[in-house]
Amino acid sequence: MNPEASYPVVVWAGGPDRPGMIAVVATMLYEKGANLEHCAMTQLSGHFTMVMLVSSPVNADELGDYLRSGLAQTHFTDLSVTVRARPLGSERPLDGQRCMVSVYGKDRPGIVAVITTLLAEQGVNVTDATTSVLDAGESVYALLLEVVLPDGLDVAELGPALSSAAQELGVDASIRPIAVDVF
Repeated sequence: MNPEASYPVVVWAGGPDRPGMIAVVATMLYEKGANLEHCAMTQLSGHFTMVMLVSSPVNADELGDYLRSGLAQTHFTDLSVTVRARPLGSERPLDGQRCMVSVYGKDRPGIVAVITTLLAEQGVNVTDATTSVLDAGESVYALLLEVVLPDGLDVAELGPALSSAAQELGVDASIRPIAVDVF
């Protein structure tokens, strides 16, 4: 281990959901001297998944081996871990207007595919996506997307195309600008 080096890595971990998963992985990263910079974690139908951007004092292969061997000594032996190098300079600034796209309607296949394809064709970058099936007497599908519009595209231009796609799917869709708070 080189105390002067810092390796940017991405850590994916997931498995059957139960208390303590975040704690064990975060503790192992901390004990190795790694810094957890950014993460997204969620529980989906009994499974928990984590994606973490980490600065590590060891390379991705060594960190992956360390995490897997350490987890084998815990009651989280069924937790899958993948660690990959994150190339320096791979972060891109997200210039453009930030918006929220909301889609609601009767659950059916293709909602995510159609809406995200439309957005991709317009150069819209999806930065976060959440979906749920809500039971309100019948299955209602909810899709929430945080997006960044490319320079030159505004909500007034994208709204009609989004509404048209939603109408073909038999769902409701809207897009609205969101303010980014500065801490």
